[in-house]
Amino acid sequence: IPQYKTARYRWMWWIRQYPDSANNFSNLWALIDAANTPTTSPDYYANMEAQVDTEEWLRWSAIEHATGDWDSFFTQNQWNMYCYKPTRGKWTAIKWDWNITLGSGTQTWPPDGSQLFNAGPYDSTMAAFHNYPPYRRAYLRALQDIANLAMNNALVDPLLDAKYAAFAANGLTSTSAYGLLVQEPGAAGLKNWIGTMHNSILAA
Repeated sequence: IPQYKTARYRWMWWIRQYPDSANNFSNLWALIDAANTPTTSPDYYANMEAQVDTEEWLRWSAIEHATGDWDSFFTQNQWNMYCYKPTRGKWTAIKWDWNITLGSGTQTWPPDGSQLFNAGPYDSTMAAFHNYPPYRRAYLRALQDIANLAMNNALVDPLLDAKYAAFAANGLTSTSAYGLLVQEPGAAGLKNWIGTMHNSILAA
């Protein structure tokens, strides 16, 4: 039985709400045990399904990869996500700080599909999760939904145009705020970025 050093987990796995003690990391230990079951064992799938809303985790992973966000728990930097264990449910995730996205921010991954299967070089446990066949299929299902909906120019472009028109009507396209200037989504390259990623996902 592995022995975990609680002090090393307190900073990144700060318990924000608890029924008994802020030092009770038993739910986290159970998650770590499940995730580190060898994927060659039939227990791996059973253990992960008992602990994690795996379909949700993989949908999060797919949308983060598809938007080019390399700065995430599900891509390569293992942060910018709250993990939450409901009292009567499985581990789920809540996103925050999604500013590296769709070709903006601090240089996102490109829309050429080259990073769609990048699980990060430093987290072998998360890479094993992504590469496990049932979870790879769930990830591909999520990517297909993204290509059909969120990365479908026929559906997205009218929404972008309407939002830009609202920004323009309120004078937000002529004066920068906080170093940002609202740009026409076609001229800014956003529509092209989405279209390129759409095709990359379909090719993948």
